[in-house]
Amino acid sequence: MSKNWMPILGEFEVSGKKLIFLGKTIEFDFENEKRSVPAMGYALLSQRFAGGTLSATIEFDEVDVDTGCELLPYYDPNSRFSVNAGLGGAFSMFSVRQFDGTKWTTHKIGGDRANLRPHRKYQVRVVVRGSRVTVTVDEVNVLSVDLPYLGIAETKKVRPKARSAVSSADGEPDRTPP
Repeated sequence: MSKNWMPILGEFEVSGKKLIFLGKTIEFDFENEKRSVPAMGYALLSQRFAGGTLSATIEFDEVDVDTGCELLPYYDPNSRFSVNAGLGGAFSMFSVRQFDGTKWTTHKIGGDRANLRPHRKYQVRVVVRGSRVTVTVDEVNVLSVDLPYLGIAETKKVRPKARSAVSSADGEPDRTPP
């Protein structure tokens, strides 16, 4: 079965199984003040995920307060609802959170993001068993949370956010059954 990445937002390079987000700084005017924010990206994978394990090798070229990369075991393109789990979300080292199309809800965070390092490869696994989401980094179980929903599966998605290139998602959904 072929697996294809489809960049939705942001600039990406695809090379085999490797997906590289080409982060940059975006400047805009907000209430007569110039602001700089990191670019954000979304890419979808053609393979469906119905529970089990998502895994990726994530590496950042630079790290700042906005840097992060999350795997999404659930995404609804109609409502933009997503469940996100990974590195750097919610201003922490590790997070499990959701976006309902308008606002974020954080379900579990852990670790001090001051420990997030550039040029270090993180082996990230997100395991979904029923409504339980577990995040493992470098074979260490760092977060586990039972969500009040998540019985539905959708396309795997990766969501990086960075001012510079993020070499991420060098991997694919495992066919590990739920």
